Amino acid sequence: MKKFIALTLALIMSFSCFSLVSFAEETETTMEHLTEVSEGYVGIYTIEDLYCVRNDLTANYILMNDIDLSEATAEGGEWNYEGRGWNPIGSNDVYSNNEFSGVFDGNNYCISGLNIDIASYPAGTGLNRYIGLFACVSGTIRNLSVNGKISTENTKTYDHGNNNPNYYFGGICAYVTSTGKIENCINNVSISIYSPHIANGPSPNLYLFQVSNYIGGITGYNEGTIKNCINNAVLKVAIKTNYRAFGYCAGIAGTSSSPATVSCCINNGNINAISNGYRYSNRSTCYVDAYGISSNNVSHCFNAGKIIALTETTNEYQTGYADSFGVSEYKATSCYNVGETNGFAISGSGSNSSSNCYYLEGVGENSAGATSLTESQMKLQSMYADWDFDTVWTMEGREDYPYPELRDVPLVLPEDSKTEITGTVTVTGEAKVGSTLTAEIKDISPADSTFEYEWKADGEVVGTDTSYTITQDDVGKEITLTIKGNGEFKGEFSSSAIVGECVHSLGEYVNNNDATCEKNETKSAVCEKCSEILTEEIEGTKLPHSFKNYIYDENATCTADGTETAKCENCDATDTIIAENTMVEHVFSDSWTIDKEATCAEEGVKSHHCKNCNATKDESVLNKLAHIYDAEVTEATCDKDGKVVYTCSCGDTYSKVLYATGHKDNDGNGRCDECPEYIEDSENENENKPDCKCICHETGIHSFLYRIFSYIQRYFKIDLIGKVFKLGQICKCGEYHY
Repeated sequence: MKKFIALTLALIMSFSCFSLVSFAEETETTMEHLTEVSEGYVGIYTIEDLYCVRNDLTANYILMNDIDLSEATAEGGEWNYEGRGWNPIGSNDVYSNNEFSGVFDGNNYCISGLNIDIASYPAGTGLNRYIGLFACVSGTIRNLSVNGKISTENTKTYDHGNNNPNYYFGGICAYVTSTGKIENCINNVSISIYSPHIANGPSPNLYLFQVSNYIGGITGYNEGTIKNCINNAVLKVAIKTNYRAFGYCAGIAGTSSSPATVSCCINNGNINAISNGYRYSNRSTCYVDAYGISSNNVSHCFNAGKIIALTETTNEYQTGYADSFGVSEYKATSCYNVGETNGFAISGSGSNSSSNCYYLEGVGENSAGATSLTESQMKLQSMYADWDFDTVWTMEGREDYPYPELRDVPLVLPEDSKTEITGTVTVTGEAKVGSTLTAEIKDISPADSTFEYEWKADGEVVGTDTSYTITQDDVGKEITLTIKGNGEFKGEFSSSAIVGECVHSLGEYVNNNDATCEKNETKSAVCEKCSEILTEEIEGTKLPHSFKNYIYDENATCTADGTETAKCENCDATDTIIAENTMVEHVFSDSWTIDKEATCAEEGVKSHHCKNCNATKDESVLNKLAHIYDAEVTEATCDKDGKVVYTCSCGDTYSKVLYATGHKDNDGNGRCDECPEYIEDSENENENKPDCKCICHETGIHSFLYRIFSYIQRYFKIDLIGKVFKLGQICKCGEYHY
């Protein structure tokens, strides 16, 4: 559910008294108590006066002070009716419904300590039972607050032929007739009903029998008018039966019938109901509402309580209806809900839809006529269409409540009515580990205050008793004790201390027998103050290595013996030694391995290699390779020589001149056929050829062989010239020769 309700203080029941307040001229003022009994009224001062109202149910009464019924209706109390606590006014001693038709004005006082606890009903009790401060009201009850508790565990066996019994429970009264009025009342009476009824008779006829339970914070059943009322109490009902049974549970009125109205009311109480279902066509059902069914007359109300209705098993006939205002065909007008529910957020989806109603997003299911608003939207007055913020509603109420409030019924949460406790607390005891801190409380007011203890270490709760023993984890932390009021009391006060290191007081050391080859043995002792275990090393207690059981590592080679390894028996250390006479023989390959490739610049090497290591044998030289030249040609022209440059990849190079072809004038026009030059003397075209007498220009067998070898070398890449002629020079023609 939305974070809203830090204000679900509203969901916690309180039993203390408070006064109604109003927003007169937009300021909050406490309503005064009348100090004199009004004319025509009887003053109520004592428990006896209150009890005797039953003697004249038609008169008018006014309460002149608070009345506490706690002791009077407790076990052994003077006004404890046959061990059942308070006897409802109009009960006639058998929980009947004699109507109170007068006026009971609470004068803004409180009746506290109301206690009704019924395990069994007295003889003579009829089928219909009425339980509350009053049994039945046809007159008026106003300006009254009541706190206390009502509980019943009625295990009763019925004969299925009996008429259907009804049970009515309400904090103010059990039943309001069509002429009855409940106004300006606040209920802090918690109601807990356990109804394990059993019916006797043939099973097929059980469905004819039915029990109904009506439980409301103000009244169990309403036919009249309920206005300006608040319920702060927790309501619980559990229906378990072997036949038809119904539970109607609501914050204001358990259920209603025409001409009933509920207006300007608030429910802050949690409501929980559970039923076990019924095995025949009809079923056991819990209907749970914050305000109850009011014949289309629920208006200007809001709910902040958690409302849950459940079934105990998955029986197909079980049903749990949970709604904030109404059920089925009934509706609400100008109402809102901020309390979580497992049913409809406002009312059931019947034919008569609600109007101008709103609910906090996520708190329940949608229903006709209701609008879901976000938390931020719920805080905006403009979101509530057609609401009367001049005379009915206000957004200027409590600073700690951000939603609309009723002008004539200010929100009074249970926490508001609790009594503030005052006093001092001192933490006694040494703030050391192992010490016990104790709370010393003084000057508590009120003297009968009840409270609880909360110990925190740096903000984290570590204890809730009257004392706290400091542990090692608390060293350096701030230990804070807070005293908080509980029950009918609120407020808190605290004291704190900083925990220092423990001054250890050690017992006898005990050896831990944990020495290894790597570390010394330790000894430990327990601090008698803080229970911390302190451990120290005992010097010189390391164990020696113990290596036995060496295992061969299977790693011998042709050049070295293998190893064997053992693990220390005292630790994880290992020791490795040489395994003698484990070296293996060389196994040489039959094929050659090229160790170094031959090039045209260097000789190569080849050998036979061992298959088990890098050993070699039979190394042999690989002859140099012949140069392999690439030719780069510059062609000769008619007037210019060309050139061929031969280059090997190793960098070796030589060149050959390509002589100019000379001018040719075949057409006789005096010009060269290849270029535009004029030819004057064609007889001298070779006069520039060098006078070369190298072997390439000679005739005879040497010149012939040279040319043959030159062609072979050039085209087959075999160096024959160098090997045959063993000579080398560059001739005048610029060509390299051997």
